[in-house]
Amino acid sequence: MACGSCHLMNGEGHPESATTSGFTVDYFVQQMNDFRSGARNVLPMSILIKTVPELKGDQNIRNLASYFSEQKLKRGKTAGGAAATKPHRHSVSVVTARPGPP
Repeated sequence: MACGSCHLMNGEGHPESATTSGFTVDYFVQQMNDFRSGARNVLPMSILIKTVPELKGDQNIRNLASYFSEQKLKRGKTAGGAAATKPHRHSVSVVTARPGPP
């Protein structure tokens, strides 16, 4: 999976990239759709969403969303960043709480 290069296969992410684990499927899909439409324009995702085959097609995005939603966050981490203060490339601000019900 191409996502694992930056976000790791467990979704925890490298220090410079966002954590993708623990988001709800709907939230993850919305973020990908925002990258796709240009509503969220942050490099490198704004380019990757249009060029990486795994990120093309609604069903592929839903499959990725399902996979990452099932990955459990490690203690002390939050969805969107490895720690509440972890800066990352794909967002202007760090998400400090996981969207959706626990």
